[in-house]
Amino acid sequence: MSSPKTTPHWKQYNRLPTKKYHDPWARREAWRHHEMFSPRYQLMRLIPGFTWGVAAFIVYLGVEKV
Repeated sequence: MSSPKTTPHWKQYNRLPTKKYHDPWARREAWRHHEMFSPRYQLMRLIPGFTWGVAAFIVYLGVEKV
């Protein structure tokens, strides 16, 4: 079973217990658990191309050293 952060909202909504507890707003609130809104995802996409730039800079420093 996957975690709530990687599960699409309709699957989360379908997993809610329907007999004891039914939240009519659960489907509308499920977007908050999407992985796109996690701090890790936002940090990774803060500056596009940052990881490629750092890698290219390290290669450049290695070539200059030789």
